[in-house]
Amino acid sequence: MKKRLKAIVLILCIGMISNLAACSSNSSTAPSKFTFNTTDGSFTFGTVKNADTYMVGLSKILNDTTGKALVSINGATKSTKADGSSAYIWSEQTGSCSGLADTNNDGKVTGKVVVREYSSSATKVGDVITMDKVPLGHYIAQAMAVANDKLTNPVPAKIDFVIGGTLATPSGFTAQINTDGFMEVTAPSSYYLNCLTKTGMPEKMKFEIKDGSTTVETMNMDDFSYTNTVNGPSKSYTFKNNIVKGKTKLDSSKDYKVTVTAVGDGDKIKSASAPAYMPTKTAATNFATKFDTSASGTCGDYSVTVTIGLDASGNNIYELDASVNKVVVLRESGTYTTKGVITKLDGQNVYAENTSITLKSKQTDASASILDGKTLSVAKGQKMAGGGFPPKTATTYDLTGKGLSLNGTSFDLAASVASFGPM
Repeated sequence: MKKRLKAIVLILCIGMISNLAACSSNSSTAPSKFTFNTTDGSFTFGTVKNADTYMVGLSKILNDTTGKALVSINGATKSTKADGSSAYIWSEQTGSCSGLADTNNDGKVTGKVVVREYSSSATKVGDVITMDKVPLGHYIAQAMAVANDKLTNPVPAKIDFVIGGTLATPSGFTAQINTDGFMEVTAPSSYYLNCLTKTGMPEKMKFEIKDGSTTVETMNMDDFSYTNTVNGPSKSYTFKNNIVKGKTKLDSSKDYKVTVTAVGDGDKIKSASAPAYMPTKTAATNFATKFDTSASGTCGDYSVTVTIGLDASGNNIYELDASVNKVVVLRESGTYTTKGVITKLDGQNVYAENTSITLKSKQTDASASILDGKTLSVAKGQKMAGGGFPPKTATTYDLTGKGLSLNGTSFDLAASVASFGPM
């Protein structure tokens, strides 16, 4: 049997199921005995009278069957599942195997769907992946004859299936009391897109606010609608509800905790929970003078910055800030020693390249000091310096160091690199 496949199916996921699903249709224009192997993407079905060629499509079913939360999702189209109920499918994860035919006249058509990972590029498709890399979620496979002069209004045979497992643990969420006195929970910018394209969409998000062991408020969010923008070669997504606000007035002097839960479907897709990051209560260091030599880096969910300068008495001091979603959730401060001197270089007050600086911590919010006893070295970097074309850069003098640790996660501080962005 010759297998022909001319188009691709764009579905992206993590998870695994091994059962073989099957279904048939009462319509004479729908392929009979349609089966789809959810382990490897292979399929088979019976031929339709007067049909020349066939196509097979595979789509991700979005989790809001009412469509109320999907009205602004680009490419969400209403469809009917195998059981006759309505659902919305996503065109970003839809494709077709076209040009299929019964080439050996045995009354059967067979083939295998090519699965590709999601691509953020507007011009390139994603890499081919295997079915065991498809994310958690609900899916529909459809097989249909292609209309011709003798075959009008053919209908598809359909199979619905679920890729089950446990949703990815929520990470990078921050929670803080806003100026009106209500809790405000912010998702990291890429979280819901990763759910949609990589890890599997929850049925909803649940945010539980506790004062000690007492639950003060529970917030739910099930509207995952977004807008999609193409900027040159890239696609970007803005989700409507990246920020969720509570309705219970809170006491800012209390030490509330917030648990974030990605809620499963109550059946094959299981929930996952994690605490949200809360703002640090440690006051910022009072610098009399800040130098232009500094450091920045990333460590897991954290964006890390190190600032050095002088206090009011002329002592060398430093502060490390760890932020999530631009909220400072951890601080460390102390003093430092160096044989170097502040010099005016490239219009900045900095330590010269290769200057060594040794730090001593006096306070930290981390489980153990991050910079206590560490020696950092100054290295030249570059940053963007205004607009225009060609783009201009400026020299920086950055603190660098390797093998640092923040709450058990290792990270490095490296010299800045100018980023030109997409051209």
